[in-house]
Amino acid sequence: MLEDALEIREEKLGETHPLIAVTLSSLATLYQQQGQYIKAKNNFERAISIQEIELGIDHPDVATSQNSLAILYQELGNYSEAVNLLKQALEIRGKSLNANHPDIAIVINNLAFLYQSYGYYPEALAGYKRALEIRQASLNPNHPDIALSLMGIAAIHHSQDQYSEALNQYQRALEIFETAFGEHHPDIATIINNLGDLYQEQREYTKAILYHENALEIRKTILEDNHPYIVQSLNHLASLNLIQGNTSTAVSLFKEAAETQEENLSNVLTPLSEKEKQLYINTLQGTTNILISLDLNSGINSLASKELALTTILRRKGRILDSVASSFQRIRQRLSPGNQKILDDLNETLTELSNLRFSDFSKHSPEQYRIEVTRLENQANELKTTLARQSAEFLTELELVTHDTIRTLLPNQSALVELVRYSPFDFENHQDKWAAPEHYVAYVL
Repeated sequence: MLEDALEIREEKLGETHPLIAVTLSSLATLYQQQGQYIKAKNNFERAISIQEIELGIDHPDVATSQNSLAILYQELGNYSEAVNLLKQALEIRGKSLNANHPDIAIVINNLAFLYQSYGYYPEALAGYKRALEIRQASLNPNHPDIALSLMGIAAIHHSQDQYSEALNQYQRALEIFETAFGEHHPDIATIINNLGDLYQEQREYTKAILYHENALEIRKTILEDNHPYIVQSLNHLASLNLIQGNTSTAVSLFKEAAETQEENLSNVLTPLSEKEKQLYINTLQGTTNILISLDLNSGINSLASKELALTTILRRKGRILDSVASSFQRIRQRLSPGNQKILDDLNETLTELSNLRFSDFSKHSPEQYRIEVTRLENQANELKTTLARQSAEFLTELELVTHDTIRTLLPNQSALVELVRYSPFDFENHQDKWAAPEHYVAYVL
């Protein structure tokens, strides 16, 4: 509908009217939510170009579009370009708005987050504090935006092992969020999760487990069972149980998290290009390293831990080979035109689902979020079932690899040897978990 509106406006107003820029920005935001980042980038850039020509380079609308494009660059990992845009937006808003205007605080807070991502902690802390100062002067004392700045300040102190100050800021943010949202909200679960991390790093393991259990309970109440945040909570609880000697519980929790992550991976990777798939898979190397370390470096040495590590290695390898071989595109070419349309609908549905899972929760109430996720999951499952009936190759694509599956495919009196390079993870060294040099390990099936 927005594409139709753009076409109609361009016919009536011309291609450079300011209202065209408004429509382009709305369309760009929609593309961004759908994961169509190139289209989103092109539309934001065209909107900025129109606004600069028709309204002037210092118009507030230019700053708004620059801020939106910066957030897109941030999602794409292009932090340097995002920083440049936010600096420009801040300069523009500084010329047209009062120094304590909430819109200025938005840009400053976003800029602080980017500095934090770079590891520029002094600059990030100064930005969060300035944003907090503006928001406290211009907003209600219990406004959620104040809590967001407090969370940023807490995260900087936390990363620098300044636990007392971090605890104070986390608790202040938690009080505001609970006042604004009640006890069950994703942002509340995030703070409780961070408090669990803080206590774990101080070796207060009993408190840490209580906080992470609380975070998991909230997340299971408001999110679907396979949401990435639930995977995060499961991994935290697994690590804590391992440290406390509850090895069987630890392995069970790690396995549940790994299975959930693999299930999500199928949905996340399907709509991506082959290059994007490889980049995304690279981000999962940390999980693989942790599960290998669980088996080899934690003292467990159990069959369950070895099976979990090997299964994860085989699945990651399979994903990489699929990306290199463009297997999904190959399957598409072998489908009938009607089934190709179904596959395209599935890709679009999975894109929406993936972006919803990683979206800003402020855009949806928890109830709206669950309703929309359920709708998209049901829609995706129906499309998968339809395709699986028509294509045995597609059905194979849906099946999760296990070490038992691979074993049945091996010829008699043969073995599979998987040689893997990994970075050992130290579950108890909270200062530098990745201090050990890389190792090689061979798994034999």
